[in-house]
Amino acid sequence: MTMFLDPTAKELSALLSRAALHGANAQSAALAAAARAEAARIVVGMSADRRERLADAIYDYVSQTGLDGAIEAHWYSVTRFLSDGAEQPAPDVGAPTVTSQPDPMESRSDDVGAQADSNVTLSYPIFSGHGAVPTSFVRTAAFADTTVGLKIFAVLGMPEVAVERGETPLNLTHLKVLIYLSSMVKSYDAVLGANVIFNPRDVVKALGWSNNNISLRRLYDALEALAGTTIRIRDHGVFDVEEAASLVGRRVTSLTTPQGGKRVDWQVQILATLMNAMQRFRTFVDFRTLAVLPNGAASHLYLLLKSEARNETVWPVARLAEIAGLTSRSATHVKAKLTEALEVLVRGKVLKSARGKAVHAEGKGIAMGADKKGKLVFRSTSRQTLGFSPLVKEFSFRTDSRGQERVKIILAD
Repeated sequence: MTMFLDPTAKELSALLSRAALHGANAQSAALAAAARAEAARIVVGMSADRRERLADAIYDYVSQTGLDGAIEAHWYSVTRFLSDGAEQPAPDVGAPTVTSQPDPMESRSDDVGAQADSNVTLSYPIFSGHGAVPTSFVRTAAFADTTVGLKIFAVLGMPEVAVERGETPLNLTHLKVLIYLSSMVKSYDAVLGANVIFNPRDVVKALGWSNNNISLRRLYDALEALAGTTIRIRDHGVFDVEEAASLVGRRVTSLTTPQGGKRVDWQVQILATLMNAMQRFRTFVDFRTLAVLPNGAASHLYLLLKSEARNETVWPVARLAEIAGLTSRSATHVKAKLTEALEVLVRGKVLKSARGKAVHAEGKGIAMGADKKGKLVFRSTSRQTLGFSPLVKEFSFRTDSRGQERVKIILAD
């Protein structure tokens, strides 16, 4: 079927396939690097319009042809390579693979200026109310899978990339905390990372949690989990770090309020592994939207779709469900939950109930008993509609020629 594709698309496909084949010796690694460099040269030489038309043609081909999952993922990686070429300066598009990049530890010397040279400034801006996350994190089930034990997750649309998660499962709460804290980093040490100082109440507020001690405990537990679980990214068969490590290091936190009633700031060390990953590929998210969305499939889909450069895409329902944390064996149930989550992203509205809010007005809540003074307390049952900018314009399900269900998603303008 590739005979119907543009010759340039086929050439890029062949080069990127060779670039993914890292061998055990220096010669094969050099050949892989050369193939990727040649692919980058071709992309850099195209006009923006040419890149866009070529990417559109590939998406049309993939959406209309029944392809094996790995082959389909490969073609999506070709379009991503084209999109990267449109958004990044030429040196970044043709960046060498992980194996050919200097190791931060090896790049240091005993010179007086070595410590200053290890400081890395972010290559991208983060605007107020926004955060960034490694793209591979939101295109995989690494923060949704509840299986205990070391596991490697495939990254949707990036067949040469995988995420290895340690023994302890991670979830959406951990990912949100990670996004918020990393958004506070402006520069970092290439080896040690960055020390982030923050008011824990600010994190709770930004993530849309109830402003109470339960949420502070939730934040505390999330940081402990991030410090106790390893994460590393494998790109073209090579891990970004030789030994798996956590994304969060030293922590100075406290759940007790000191005398005087003023809570002290917390400190967390964000390790360089996370920041280095975002220097290469990152996805920007809006905290205001993330705070409104329900904690589940809708949030996972929001993060995933924010990582997609194309306005119109076709996804395998099974893979999308996996990333969204939908584990039911019932295909009907999974489809219903995906539909429900996508409809939230279409409407741009969420109906939320008040949580943990006690009122003393009879008839405005559910009776919870009495407080310490013997006054009746009612839990508020009021609900409010929260809005955000709709992300999805429309979506539809279909079954391909192999009987596999797919969903077509068109993003809002």
